[in-house]
Amino acid sequence: MTIGIAVAIVALAAAPYIVSRGTPAPDFIVETIQGEELTLDDLRGRIILLDFMATWCIPCRLSMPEYVRVYATYAGKIELISISIDPAFDSRSTLRRFADQYRADWVFARDTSLQTQRDYQVVNIPTLILIDQNGYIRFRFSYTGGAFLSADQIGAEIENLLEQT
Repeated sequence: MTIGIAVAIVALAAAPYIVSRGTPAPDFIVETIQGEELTLDDLRGRIILLDFMATWCIPCRLSMPEYVRVYATYAGKIELISISIDPAFDSRSTLRRFADQYRADWVFARDTSLQTQRDYQVVNIPTLILIDQNGYIRFRFSYTGGAFLSADQIGAEIENLLEQT
């Protein structure tokens, strides 16, 4: 655990800026479970909710029903992308089974280079990042124990962005 904390501190210290509300979202390249490359630039002009996760992560699993509710409400208005930060464990087929288990029909992808995780300074999972239509981060939540975000809480953040358009 101490090594993980030290790595996280070094990674954050090396970052050009802290990725937080109001900062430009770094571009990313991830591999979808269909084997296609997906970038932030592909999604410009849309509201994007990034879910950094892993299939073995218990808090990630416990959050899935809330994300299903969010996507059922906002499909067509947002792009939800669940990005596994453990591509060695989460193969495309593992992610596909995970999505099927929760009847999740949004995009699932793998951060095969781990660059996206570094660029977005993801230390804990799940981490949710909401990006506006102009490519700026408008909300960030990292689970550190305790309560999870509810679909209503996530929806309120999305509604704030939708009202601004």
